[in-house]
Amino acid sequence: MQGVIRSKQRRSVFHLIAGAFAMTDILRRSWAMISDGAKPIDWLILIVDVLVLMAILGFEGVGEFRYRKERKRRSNVERIVGSLCGFMDKGQKIQREVPKPKPSFDPTYDAITRKIEEWENTVSIWSGEVHGFLQECSAREATSFILIAGTNQPANPQIVCMESGRSFPIEGSQRESYQKLAAQLSNLRSIIEKPEAYF
Repeated sequence: MQGVIRSKQRRSVFHLIAGAFAMTDILRRSWAMISDGAKPIDWLILIVDVLVLMAILGFEGVGEFRYRKERKRRSNVERIVGSLCGFMDKGQKIQREVPKPKPSFDPTYDAITRKIEEWENTVSIWSGEVHGFLQECSAREATSFILIAGTNQPANPQIVCMESGRSFPIEGSQRESYQKLAAQLSNLRSIIEKPEAYF
């Protein structure tokens, strides 16, 4: 990036010197044409000087336009990645809070079942929020996020291993929600790590 900036600065200095030379020659020839009369060669050289000056202004204008466009794109990507990091933190928190199911004869079975349903609903809401945000940014990103097949996640995670070291089996709709969450977190991580591939 530093080399590109230096190259741009050198090119700008060259254009400034060439532009100053062309402008000086235009003014000198214009004065000579007004005071001494115009010869055909003076007209030709004046036209060439004007064309050179216009080319220099065009090159500088296009270069500045591209530079500003790239700077705006980078700023936009940084803003999007910042938002995606917030979604990633929220999703990881949801993943850590996966409730441990209880057998049907357990006295807390009904309460835990409701808690599991709430957790599954939270996963769906989070997934919808991230997908909606990504659709506003890029359809390609949104598609990559919801893609579950082809990820490095196990096809059927039945054992959940927590940070504390405890582990427990999950099944049914809770397993499906956990699988979806794990795959989408992995997809989101890929988008955050390589945003240039999506924007």
